[in-house]
Amino acid sequence: LEQNLHCDIKEGDRVMFYTTTGWMMWNWALSILASGADLFLLDGSPVNPGPLHLFHVAREQRLTHLGVSARLLDVMASSGQSLSEAGPFPYLRCLMVTGSPLSASTAMWVREQLGEEVLIAPFSGGTDIAGCFTGPNPLEKAYAGQMQGAMLGMDVDVWDDVGNSCPPNVIGELVCKNPFPSVPLGVWGDSSGERFNASYFETWPGIWRHGDLASWTDEGGIIIHGRSDATLNIGGVRIGTGEIYLALESVPEVSEALVFTQPWDGDERIVLLVIAANPDINQSEVIERIKKTVRTACSPRHVPAQIYFARELPRTFNGKLAEVAVADLAHARPIRNLTALINPGVLDEIAALITVP
Repeated sequence: LEQNLHCDIKEGDRVMFYTTTGWMMWNWALSILASGADLFLLDGSPVNPGPLHLFHVAREQRLTHLGVSARLLDVMASSGQSLSEAGPFPYLRCLMVTGSPLSASTAMWVREQLGEEVLIAPFSGGTDIAGCFTGPNPLEKAYAGQMQGAMLGMDVDVWDDVGNSCPPNVIGELVCKNPFPSVPLGVWGDSSGERFNASYFETWPGIWRHGDLASWTDEGGIIIHGRSDATLNIGGVRIGTGEIYLALESVPEVSEALVFTQPWDGDERIVLLVIAANPDINQSEVIERIKKTVRTACSPRHVPAQIYFARELPRTFNGKLAEVAVADLAHARPIRNLTALINPGVLDEIAALITVP
């Protein structure tokens, strides 16, 4: 369903989704062979010998479908890359995107680079379900910054804290209200099922709570705002990290950022880690610009209490920012899923930057 109907992969198509063998997208990509399509694999870096490497491969191999991470596109867009240097792409029909939310600004950049003929297909799911909850629909109009809806077979909704469906533009928990084809049977080594149920069904019995913050849009699409277990809770008000990241897109001095909270004076305070786009910037001026931008675009409650400049941010093997790991560090908790990080050593550097209770 995801490949044939949502991404329009057909017999004879030529498909490549750049992935490591440790990510679920490897298994997803192998399934493409069942469609009668040709699967292309790339052994090497997606940015070596240059940042447009994957798109050079797409042109040379006459790919009809190319899959990349949203993070790669973010970097290409912010650094002023032009896909025309690797193109044209007369065979490309679909650019598949996952790994993290595809922002509206990056989606617009991709549209300008590839034109109206190529379907931009962001989707979101999880390794635990080996599939997607939300994603593209080639039959409907696409809007930048959002996915077009739920995947076939997925009874997806967005719920508030008491289990009511959220109206458009209200952020809540992404849930699946009925069983679906790829629901896992359990967790390895959890013979009692206690860990499995606590992970997905504890909040609402019988309802899969995926752990993502999401919202419906006025157009009927859906936006993923980040992990709900990385949600910022300030004075009892929940704030999605995606709101702050979206505001920071308009600060050119910021190449990348990670936001979290830490206990402070009986409550929580927002802390922001920033990677500078240029090492020669005036950090004090940039900090003030960040605070002003976040206050204007979001609210005074969103403004970070502390902003630190970091050399590197922790990531998982599939390229996602490890917000939960940093939050655990800031709260002096055991760091969950440390083995999932590609650069765990950077946590020591962050610990030296921030004041850990």
